[in-house]
Amino acid sequence: AKDWQETPCKIIVSEINTHINSTINKGITTTNKTYSLNIIYQYQYAGKEYKSDNYDFVYNRSSEYNNKTDIVKKYRPGTTNICYVNPDKPQEAVLNRDSKRYISEGWFLLIFMLVGYGGLIYKKIKARKQKLM
Repeated sequence: AKDWQETPCKIIVSEINTHINSTINKGITTTNKTYSLNIIYQYQYAGKEYKSDNYDFVYNRSSEYNNKTDIVKKYRPGTTNICYVNPDKPQEAVLNRDSKRYISEGWFLLIFMLVGYGGLIYKKIKARKQKLM
């Protein structure tokens, strides 16, 4: 995305959507709320007009609300901002092309999974050794 073109865009909609999911397990109802960004913007590229609702490259539905309010405040309807347009597919655009946060979170999750997997292997080896004794 480093090669995507900086392009002026006009924010049309900027809000947070709330999603409520209910599950029933053994007669107990559990309700969870998640939130997602709904930012719609329009831009022109190569003489054509486009609309997009991509904030970044990751699906943004999560239980985090506060960080989404900061983003919505930054991209108020009617304001002009910069979006980044894929020159090969101009219908693809994002407002934020910085993926460093997601890469670091991915590494953390990978390390966490590897440690857990290593613990399971250790437990199996230890159990096998005890059977042989």
